[in-house]
Amino acid sequence: MLVISRGCAERLRRAVESVLGQSLRNLEVIVVDPAGDARATVAELAEEDPRVRHHRPPGDGDPRAQRDDGLDVARAPYVMFLESGDELSPHACKSLLLEIERTGADFVTGAVRRVAEGERRGPLWHPRLFTPQRVVADVRDEPEALFDCLATNKIYSRDFLERSRMRFRDGARHEDPLWAIQAYCLARRYGVVPWVVYHRRVSREGGPGSGGRDHLSGLERRIAAARLADGFLAASGRAGLRAAADFRFLRQDLRPYLGDLPGRPAEWVLGLARVAVPYLDRIRPAAIARLPRMERVCVRLLRSHRLEEAVEAARCFDGELPPRHVSYAGGRPYWGGEPGDPELDLTELGLLDRPFAQAPLRHDCEVLGLGGTTLALRVRTYDPARVLPAGPVTAELRVAARPGDPLRHRFELEPAGEGRFTARVEVDLGLVPYGGRGPDRTDEPRIVIARGGRENAAPLRPALPARLTAEVGGPGRRRTVRVIAGSTLKVGWRRAGLARMPEAAAGRARRAGAAISLHVPDRLVYALAARLPMRRDLAVFDAAGRYDGDPRAIYEEARRHGLPLKAVWVHDGSARGFPGDAEVVRRRSRRHLVAMARARYWVADHGLPPLFAKRRGNRYLRTGYGQDLEPALLEPRAGEKPAARWDALLAPSAGLERAFAPLHEHTGEILRTGSPRNDELVRWDEPGRQETAAAALRALEIPAGRRVLLYAPAGRDDARGRRARPDLDLDRLAAALGGEWIVVLRPHPSGRHAIPPRLRGFVRDGMGLRLNDLILASDALLTDRSPLTRDYAVTGRPILLHAAGRERRPDDGDLVPGPVLETADEVVAALGDLDRVRAEYAERYAAFQRAWCERETGYAAKAVVDAFFADVPRRG
Repeated sequence: MLVISRGCAERLRRAVESVLGQSLRNLEVIVVDPAGDARATVAELAEEDPRVRHHRPPGDGDPRAQRDDGLDVARAPYVMFLESGDELSPHACKSLLLEIERTGADFVTGAVRRVAEGERRGPLWHPRLFTPQRVVADVRDEPEALFDCLATNKIYSRDFLERSRMRFRDGARHEDPLWAIQAYCLARRYGVVPWVVYHRRVSREGGPGSGGRDHLSGLERRIAAARLADGFLAASGRAGLRAAADFRFLRQDLRPYLGDLPGRPAEWVLGLARVAVPYLDRIRPAAIARLPRMERVCVRLLRSHRLEEAVEAARCFDGELPPRHVSYAGGRPYWGGEPGDPELDLTELGLLDRPFAQAPLRHDCEVLGLGGTTLALRVRTYDPARVLPAGPVTAELRVAARPGDPLRHRFELEPAGEGRFTARVEVDLGLVPYGGRGPDRTDEPRIVIARGGRENAAPLRPALPARLTAEVGGPGRRRTVRVIAGSTLKVGWRRAGLARMPEAAAGRARRAGAAISLHVPDRLVYALAARLPMRRDLAVFDAAGRYDGDPRAIYEEARRHGLPLKAVWVHDGSARGFPGDAEVVRRRSRRHLVAMARARYWVADHGLPPLFAKRRGNRYLRTGYGQDLEPALLEPRAGEKPAARWDALLAPSAGLERAFAPLHEHTGEILRTGSPRNDELVRWDEPGRQETAAAALRALEIPAGRRVLLYAPAGRDDARGRRARPDLDLDRLAAALGGEWIVVLRPHPSGRHAIPPRLRGFVRDGMGLRLNDLILASDALLTDRSPLTRDYAVTGRPILLHAAGRERRPDDGDLVPGPVLETADEVVAALGDLDRVRAEYAERYAAFQRAWCERETGYAAKAVVDAFFADVPRRG
């Protein structure tokens, strides 16, 4: 193991200790230290472990030669490199050694995790390059491998290095990409493993000011290495890989510098063009054509020396910020005022296809000042898709200091040219509703424009950074308001006159004291409330914080029966949409705790926490599987027996009864009634149901005549709490089906899948609507392992199973109601001939319905109300 010292003792020690802690013990550790700065640290490490050796090579310490110098003194038959500060996974050496010996490969490469300084974990680096596990004979069979441009995540056979005569001295100072390209091209075969072997430490800051890209010398070295790689590919007879190498350079070497353009001074931008353009002119057009559209536009503008426009194009890289100036020719949008240049064609951004709520409106602003509590702004609105009328446009600026209660300041946008508007806005922040108590708040004000019952809301984008403060309120209710102009305009609210601990320390204190600050008071409140008399007419309904699912259907049926129940509904942050004839309480609030303690009836579609101990006379109905819940998520935690509190369990099918009741050791009453939430799906053709579907289509702005595919990927553990990409290639579906179908994306609530802006004309976000309404509005379902399949099957409409992420369940058997599709092309083919799919899977569909839907009669809610609320007197 060759460890390259970069002068920091702490980072070097961390790297070496990750080697000494390997499960493979028979290894040598050579610390290459050209400056001699690490001698003391290495001496300490060598005293602790004799496998560590210090090597200070002769000469001037040329960074290109450090690894070569280490190779000259290493004795082992296999070699790995490690940069100081980086770390190896505990079994990296052993697992790579076993793989290279098993396969006889010249080298084996493994997955890399990028970890920010100060963090323990981070994202995988190009994870698709390392799966599946394989041996490759020729890199020309998978040219994308050139993106694996590190020297350090690999184990090399010394025979290979000597046979190929590979040396770092012959390269540029930025040597890893050149070395990696040479290794891939010269290897007779190489191995790939999918497990993480290398942890690469990176700076938290990746943009301007982080040091790495403040000077353009780094880009000059990258270009020099790319030129050497071009020469090597030509000389070695692998010129066919040049386009792949060019694409790697554009995406890995150049892209970070292009992303920095908006935050750089004009002289830096000019220097970037001077350094990069001569090499860009040599890049293969096929490589440039593979770039995302706005990166292609930026490269085109750089090469044309339209530097201010290139900076503006770089602002639009993420797709959320639309371009300011767009011109049209032949119905196609182009960047700037010169339509017709194919390199500046913006059609693939989908600017013209998006519904009004997602229309690409852009609001740039200039912060003019904060006088007292009055914030003055100059707003410039750009409408590249031309969705706004030519005359003045009424808009609202919404600012909130507490959720759901914004100040709505109306103003007029005046025309300032084609697709452009301007306004001066003055808003008194002292009028924004806020409470005298409560936590600090930060809001992102938005400009809202309404049309045809739809609202388009977009943030303000400041032209220059600024930070202003003012005092708001009177005695005892004073707050400091902060106006922060960064990438977007933000307004922060903080109680005035209080000493505060740093935010990081506050977070640690909250986490450390969670058991005391939350659970003990909750238990005390609940215990005290449980001493009060039980209210025999009180029922608490909880559908995971929403007004939906089985609890909703049961509640509405109870109301139709005229049961004299006092109903309490639980929400998770927003009381919007809950019924007006019920009390609505926030989860874990005092009102919630008291209601649970005094209620005779609990109706919930998920497990209630152990905090809620039952009392004599209390009845708890567990409604079983929810439409968005996975069986694995419903398994009890170790040591918990939630079923001990259940008085009745809803079992909508024999299959679910067999799977769910034993899992939780439920031995009490089972209501074999079907799912109340599915009553409206069973009776979907009754009067009024079609209007429900039509209302959902209008809410999603789906054009008349389009067919609707409900795409419902199930929850995944690796996607929890973050935005994730759908497993399905939606770009492929859009290209093939965009004229006929609309996809409504409704992931599991834990998934939070992001819809790329370019696809918002083809894909709609269904998270804001009821799932049943989406089912009624759709023509077919595409899902993986979601329990939604069982609910959708009651409609008899086509069901397609996407293989990605789908795991076979014990309760699956061979009962699948539709084809299991691997690729987007297979999905396209199935949607293109649904009649064939219906006929081919008719028997399996019917068998699936018999197994999972046989109790769905359309009147389950009535049966549940009659059984569970049997002792509640009926009116009349």
